[in-house]
Amino acid sequence: GDDSLLVNDATNPNGPDDLVSQIFIVGGGKWRPLSTPLLLRMARYFGNDLVPFQILSMAFLIATAILIGLMVHRLTEKTTPSVFATVLVLSSPFTWLYQSWTYGVMESSALFCTVISLYILTESFFSTMHAQLRIWVAFGFILISTLIHERYIIVSLALFSIYTIFPK
Repeated sequence: GDDSLLVNDATNPNGPDDLVSQIFIVGGGKWRPLSTPLLLRMARYFGNDLVPFQILSMAFLIATAILIGLMVHRLTEKTTPSVFATVLVLSSPFTWLYQSWTYGVMESSALFCTVISLYILTESFFSTMHAQLRIWVAFGFILISTLIHERYIIVSLALFSIYTIFPK
């Protein structure tokens, strides 16, 4: 699907080569201004070699799992649930997309930014020092995740609703 279109666009010598044009590419009715330029550059450089895409996706996945483990440890103050959460993320059958083809980079980077946001928000609950700044940084990471993949718009709406309903 989208992966094949991306590789075809990347190997097309008449396609846009400058960053500004790539930011405004809308493929299949989807505007992904942060992931499209990165994926186009990677596809142009690596072509159909999936290994670099898989390495980057796995790095995002491992970082996401570690952050989730740290977040669970911060919330529970116990090692066993945090190790379990980390292993669960790494062994989940939903991570198959991260290990295949080019769009795993997009999926894993958007999830990573969302988990960074949640980690920052949970940290702001425990420490009042710079709490408002942490909230703005967390919402910044949610914005980044929505600009990587449009499905995270619902996450930003959910967090905004929770923050509005329960401001403290």
